[in-house]
Amino acid sequence: MFPEPAPPKSGDARPKSGGTWLTLVELAAMVGGRAEGDLDKHIAGVTSLAQAGPSDLGLLVDSRYSRAAGETAAGAILVSSNLEDMLDPAQSRVVVEDPRKTLPTVLEYFFSDPLPRPGLHETAIIAEDVKLGTGVSVGPYVVIEDNVVMGEGTTLHAHVVVRSGARLGRDVTLHPHVVVYPHVRLGDRVVLHAGVRVGVDGFGYAHSEGGLARIPHVGACIIGDDVEIGLDPHARLFEPYKALELADAVAPYRPMFFEEPLRPENIDAMGQLKAKLPIPLATGEMLYTKYEFRDLIAARAVDIIQPDLLLCG
Repeated sequence: MFPEPAPPKSGDARPKSGGTWLTLVELAAMVGGRAEGDLDKHIAGVTSLAQAGPSDLGLLVDSRYSRAAGETAAGAILVSSNLEDMLDPAQSRVVVEDPRKTLPTVLEYFFSDPLPRPGLHETAIIAEDVKLGTGVSVGPYVVIEDNVVMGEGTTLHAHVVVRSGARLGRDVTLHPHVVVYPHVRLGDRVVLHAGVRVGVDGFGYAHSEGGLARIPHVGACIIGDDVEIGLDPHARLFEPYKALELADAVAPYRPMFFEEPLRPENIDAMGQLKAKLPIPLATGEMLYTKYEFRDLIAARAVDIIQPDLLLCG
């Protein structure tokens, strides 16, 4: 059993990061609930009733767990008003209408990632005319090209690349290896998860006398406020119906193609998926020989072939 950490001194700041203390009264105020019991009790986390300790908040959302609520060592319990009478009168609690709706707020507070300290890492490469707002954090090996404007409180994690002329709003978070292409505009509080690329050329082509002529995509890529993007199904799905559900969900946004949601060697499944997909299906980066590509094409199991020259030569 780990000893309880010492409670914060009076007046200590409570930044939004995992492990931060809250008194029972503060916790109740945060979720719009009612605190009962030891109002000055310090709560440092939330977990199940069975695992909770004296500094933890337990959760009672169903009468089936009333016995566990009576045996728990939790410092306090988050409970709905209709189940409150099942608790020991001496048990500290936060009473809300629906704990399930309240829980995301509590989890976000106790388990959110600590915000990096504002500042520029010594390995970052930043053009001279870049304009950075206050409180910006730029991590290791970040590259920021010329004429970029970045709002206050924005965080760029390791290996992010922001191309020339891009505009980033306030409190934007770009996770590792994100690439923001030239002249992209991101609104406030946009979150792009690891590996996301925005503003990439749309791979448009037109037929000409000499073959296919590439069509440059010159329109702006603009993402509004409070958008979070983090979609990477690359060979991570195994059932065609799951891939189809995901494709149906993103189809209204008109993606150029759906890249390799299934393993490409599963040709029958790829064929079933392609027949039902509302968007083009692309694959090929994991194939090595012309015979594998031949089988895939012969089965009409793909719309766009993507050979990787590093693999197949």
